[in-house]
Amino acid sequence: MEGRSVSHYRFLEKLGAGAMGEIYLAQDTQLSRNVAIKVLPAAHAADAERRKRFLQEARAASALNHPNIITIHAIVFEGDTEYMVMEYVAGKTLSEIIHTGGMPLPDVLNYGAQMADALDTAHKAGIIHRDFKPGNVMISNSGWVKILDFGLAKRSLFPQSGSYDATATLGSAPLTVEGSILGTIHYMSPEQAEGKVVDARSDMFSFGVVLYEMITGHRAFRGESPLSTLSAILRDDTAPMADFTADVPPALEQIVKRCLAKNPNDRWQSMAEVRKALLQLKEGPSIAALPAQVPPAAPPPQAPAKPQSPDRRRSRRKLAVLGGALACCAAAGIIFLHKDQPDASTVIPALNAPAAQTQPPAVSTPQAGPTTVAPSSAPVSHEAPPKPEVPVPAIPESAPPPAAPPAVPTTKAVAIPDGLPVAIRLAEDLAADAEPGAIMHFTTIHDLKIGDNVVIPAGAHVVGEVVDGAKKKFLVVATKITFRLKNVEVPGGGRITLRVTPKDSGDFKRSIAAPSMPKHAKEVAAPAGTEYTAYTEGGQSVTVSSR
Repeated sequence: MEGRSVSHYRFLEKLGAGAMGEIYLAQDTQLSRNVAIKVLPAAHAADAERRKRFLQEARAASALNHPNIITIHAIVFEGDTEYMVMEYVAGKTLSEIIHTGGMPLPDVLNYGAQMADALDTAHKAGIIHRDFKPGNVMISNSGWVKILDFGLAKRSLFPQSGSYDATATLGSAPLTVEGSILGTIHYMSPEQAEGKVVDARSDMFSFGVVLYEMITGHRAFRGESPLSTLSAILRDDTAPMADFTADVPPALEQIVKRCLAKNPNDRWQSMAEVRKALLQLKEGPSIAALPAQVPPAAPPPQAPAKPQSPDRRRSRRKLAVLGGALACCAAAGIIFLHKDQPDASTVIPALNAPAAQTQPPAVSTPQAGPTTVAPSSAPVSHEAPPKPEVPVPAIPESAPPPAAPPAVPTTKAVAIPDGLPVAIRLAEDLAADAEPGAIMHFTTIHDLKIGDNVVIPAGAHVVGEVVDGAKKKFLVVATKITFRLKNVEVPGGGRITLRVTPKDSGDFKRSIAAPSMPKHAKEVAAPAGTEYTAYTEGGQSVTVSSR
């Protein structure tokens, strides 16, 4: 196909191949941009089921407008061959970047939250992927996730609304396993493996399998044959993550285990819940297991008191006072070292993980009445015993001040005033031929504070959308593209709506060009790094946590 042209697309090179055809990098000669084209060869075009799935993939993906789902541009028919023209993503598939030892935890949480958000959008639109696996996830060179290949996607009877009467798995010719089930064996849910009715929670199981593989570098379910792998999915638990990698946060392991529950009713009930849990783990304090606290050893038994001379008793009293002071200093040091240890149960409240209970050391209360202090190692006196004297009470040790209880995180709602400026920066180049509906990505430059509360942190992800695309005038492409903003993601999984004007004037769009923008190539309307000012919409509130 290299060097050939179909319609106004010129094929450049082959990118890969799959069950549904081959993928090529091509150039759109009308809009001067690179695209990816999936080709359904003529040999497969005669297969009615393959043609149906080919079109089904295009319709399912094009029905979803999300920055983490691949964009379908067009379907082209020429002769006996069908071509699916889609967004080109420069990067690697997730399967190519998962190493034997697993991925770094920040990448697992970042990519996992993006994938969960994309699947949640699909499920709310009534679309189930049914073939979610690392090979169907692209990671762009700038770190954005793109979910691919909706060839096995199925539209459910009803969009996700809390009840799951979704759809039955088709029983016709499979693509990846011989039999009556569709999907990729290692990433199937138990109900999918048995050919039962599946819903959005089937994708959730597959997501858990992918997340397990990202963390450990190993597949969650492995067998010597397809049948033994299916048997493991239906009956076996996954190996502990600690068998493959150290320092996995317990809360993350709980998230994955809940996704991998054999019974769909025991899983999370939406991908939105999974995304929220991952974001809480990503933005919260460290949840590594605290070291076990060893209780203090019991004091050794003391020998019975022996009569002491007055001078010796005075010396012993001085030693007792000095020992008490040293004990106070030691106790204060222990309190200082341990008072700021985080409580694992407060990181993700939804997980209800109780904190380990430790028994406080017993504090002995001085008995009423006179006492004498006589260490067991006291030397024996050979002098005549002195006359009995009234024993001098021992000076009681000062009890160390009780440790202050750890601060418990609290949450409160902060109202968002109208028209607060938010400095944002374009994260990726915007092509001069960008079409209406194209998604734009920005990041915030500074923290936005309301009082002492950071409601929008620096580096937050802002989503925008092209409103008016480039237009041709006398064979010259004009670059006066306009855009609008949608929202910004804030800690805790919330979103705040932004606009492009200081006041609500009804003009929801603005030109992409900025007065201070440097000159750039003709094919780029705005380069990455271009800065703009956005403004908050009033009438919103965001939940923030404080200590």
